[in-house]
Amino acid sequence: MNLFKFSLTRKELDWLNRLPLNSLTTWDQVIATFLSKLIPLEKTAELRSKIANFEEEPDESLYDAWERFKNLKDKCPHHGMEDWLLLHGFYRGLYKYNKMCLDAASGGPS
Repeated sequence: MNLFKFSLTRKELDWLNRLPLNSLTTWDQVIATFLSKLIPLEKTAELRSKIANFEEEPDESLYDAWERFKNLKDKCPHHGMEDWLLLHGFYRGLYKYNKMCLDAASGGPS
């Protein structure tokens, strides 16, 4: 956590220094506070919606759909969704053929 401040621009460092002393005591608090400052609420809501309502695109391979889904998650690391819910949402947004491929690989439907 102590090294985090060295990765910030002057403006971000000024913002960090204006926070109350000892208000951030864990790395999770640092991440949540910084991301809420960096990413506006409406952008966060938009990204969460894209994650939650993921849909495979026509002619998109399973691999490409998974990569696109991971990219959405990476754009919003503070999405607050549990892993099981993320996987469920990804699976739900796939076309039937790719669902069948995943089911066969895992030994059955999820």
